[in-house]
Amino acid sequence: MVRTEPHAQVAEDLELIIQFGYLALFGASFPLGFALAAVTNLLDLRNDLSKLLFMYRRVPPKQVHAADCPRERRCALVARARLLRPMFVRWVLG
Repeated sequence: MVRTEPHAQVAEDLELIIQFGYLALFGASFPLGFALAAVTNLLDLRNDLSKLLFMYRRVPPKQVHAADCPRERRCALVARARLLRPMFVRWVLG
């Protein structure tokens, strides 16, 4: 898994905003800029897709066959909680 800086997504969004600003500013004098921007955005989209599919995948979960503590211990904890819950509620509510 690849670790990135925390503001990497913000930097990519800022890049698109700046590109839109340049296209709005110079679009009338250079009409081919819109086509070039569309091509570069498609290439960037394909690059982001490959990152999402192959690099930024979540860790596959492991199947756990047994819990950490034995069943008897869990049952004892549940029984103790059932006994102490009314006393705790009575203490909290006054």
